[in-house]
Amino acid sequence: MERPNNMMSPDHPSNNGTNDTIAAFLSQENLHDCLPCICICVMAFIYALVQAIRTCNGQWDSMVASMLLALAVVYFGLLRFMKGDTSYAVASSKERGAAWLLLLAATAIPFLFSTSASELPHNTAITLFAIACMLFFHGWKAALWMSPAFIIFCLFVPMREQFILMISYPLRLISTALSVWVLKLLQIDINYHLTTITLKDAAQIVITDACSGIQQLEAMLLIGYLIIHLQPKPFVWSLCHYLFLLPIIILSNSVRIILTILLYKVIGPAVLDNTWHTTLGYCLVFACSILIWYAGLLFPAESSATSTTENAQPSDIPPANHESTHE
Repeated sequence: MERPNNMMSPDHPSNNGTNDTIAAFLSQENLHDCLPCICICVMAFIYALVQAIRTCNGQWDSMVASMLLALAVVYFGLLRFMKGDTSYAVASSKERGAAWLLLLAATAIPFLFSTSASELPHNTAITLFAIACMLFFHGWKAALWMSPAFIIFCLFVPMREQFILMISYPLRLISTALSVWVLKLLQIDINYHLTTITLKDAAQIVITDACSGIQQLEAMLLIGYLIIHLQPKPFVWSLCHYLFLLPIIILSNSVRIILTILLYKVIGPAVLDNTWHTTLGYCLVFACSILIWYAGLLFPAESSATSTTENAQPSDIPPANHESTHE
């Protein structure tokens, strides 16, 4: 019997050129071009992993969302190499000069703040060092694109607890005030002081860090980043779409607090148990995901013509039609 041919005909392209893109990326020339980027990202990831082991105290789930977000940034950055993005070309002499200045600043920061007990100067210097290396090898566009990953790997992960405490308190204040304001509109006798809510029967509910929405914020930064890549837009509109995450998180968390208080009046203190709290947290993430998806419809999408031109491979561009003129 004749062996079946698994090759697809030209009329049925495979995975929209994905195989060709990966093959081009794995070619010797492309691997040589992106090797500095891969090495810098791997070293930053190893540093973050070591710091996560040192600071997580066995609570690995607290680091997962942030680490995955940084890896997503790296992944989409490497996709630009796979597509032959010219923004990852060899850095110019001016960009390399700026990289040396940034490296000098990274070296000076630990000495300028040598008396500080905080780890912030040390981790800031490592972050700037990684960005300077990317700037030196691949130019300012690549450095700008990869900067969020380096900030997460080298700055946020080692000092996550400090950043969480710094961010969660304003979120708790806003969510508490907004929730009490809505409940008063519903004619419920309720008051608050800072992050403590007092009910009519003198029962008090304290909005802690776990109630601030900060845990959901980390997860939503990852989900929102992926949603934005599923809804291609020009960079400015994508940035505006991403910034919608913060008000959506605050609004959704306020709704969760309102539901908790209303359930408290019906069920009692049992609603403050971990089961109810976790369930409402999952509902918050689901609601935020839906809202951020539909928020993307408010912004103009990337035109299909522009997207087709940017994603086209050289072999996909038809040759110019040179017609001879006969008199």
